[in-house]
Parts: sequence; structure tokens; C-alpha cells
Amino acid sequence: MKTYTVTCTEICAECEGSGYVDNHLWRTLFADLGDGKLTVEFVRQWELDHNLGENIGPEESPCGECDGAGKIVQQVPLASALRDLGVEVRS
Repeated sequence: MKTYTVTCTEICAECEGSGYVDNHLWRTLFADLGDGKLTVEFVRQWELDHNLGENIGPEESPCGECDGAGKIVQQVPLASALRDLGVEVRS
């Protein structure tokens, strides 16, 4: 029995196609900073206060869902692809 598949490519929902995701810790840091000035000293103290040692990490990193590609590529059954396109498929 033959099985037909097609390649399905979707924009990654996690990173919205950018290939990168924001580090939530930086959003928290900026919220804590308020209108203050971002300095190395502030970041170091903030890291210590949040038990991070000296490693808050980068502001953004490659998306783990799409491995930084910005899209998800997968093989799907032909019948599923046709249904997604609005074609009525008989069993």
C-alpha cells in the first residue's frame, strides 16, 4: 500500500516567524528598573537579588520550538493537507 505525504510549512507560533524569543528575565529587569538608568551595577545587583549569580543571559535567544528557523516544516498525510485546503476527501 502506498502512502502519500506532502511538506507542510507553517510560521512558528512561538516566535511569530522571527526565529528568536525574548528572555522574560529582561522584561522583569526593565520593569524593576522603571525610569532609572540601566547600568552594569544595577544589572549585577539585580542578578544577585534574583539568585542568578552573574548570568541573566541574552535579551533574546533562538526559538526552541523551531530551532531559530522561524518556521515549522513537517511531513503530513496528503489527505490531511487536502482537508486543510477545503477539499472533501473520501475515506
